[in-house]
Amino acid sequence: MHWYYPLQTGWYYPDYDNDGSPDASEGDPVPLLNGGDDHVSPPSNVIYTVHWPTGEVSVLATGETVTRVKHGLPDIFAMASAKVIYDENLRNNGGPLVKLLDPISERWVPLSEVPSDILTEQDGARQRFKDLPYYLKCRLSYDSLNHRLYFGGKLDESGVGEPLLLLNVMSFNEKDLLQAFNTDWAAQIGQLFDKTRNPNGIEFGAGSVTNPIDT
Repeated sequence: MHWYYPLQTGWYYPDYDNDGSPDASEGDPVPLLNGGDDHVSPPSNVIYTVHWPTGEVSVLATGETVTRVKHGLPDIFAMASAKVIYDENLRNNGGPLVKLLDPISERWVPLSEVPSDILTEQDGARQRFKDLPYYLKCRLSYDSLNHRLYFGGKLDESGVGEPLLLLNVMSFNEKDLLQAFNTDWAAQIGQLFDKTRNPNGIEFGAGSVTNPIDT
């Protein structure tokens, strides 16, 4: 592969033929790594060798999640940025084989007060809901000072073996359970359900676009 870059406004370029003006003008393709003697000689040839890995390859089982170092895979939880470079199934017009998401950050919706017949217990600055099952009680909380209902993820690495990871994405079953738990907050639970599945409020213009969380 040969690389060129377009000469930008204000960039210096030599006057090789000594005619009083640069030998390349704005926008001209300038060869990269051609020795630097002129702007017409072809650039150095750059070769990229792409191949599938050989030997032992790190593998996740179906439905498995990786946060910390596991199976030779890196500590994704500590990364500032990560990206899926290639997904064979998407190339074949299927659903994604892997999804990257922030599993812990909280989402919230306004709630003026907790329904009076829901039992709560104080957990620092938050209120938890005593009669909910653990997998919901540890993720759903209320901030009475700011009048916000929060839903977040839970990562517990205190035990032995695989850590407990509960995502900050509310499932359909969890939404139904919470709305049935008390009908007075059903609307806010519905809003929070939507917020956990589309936290940035992206509007999908095409009916064929599917939220990857739902696949």
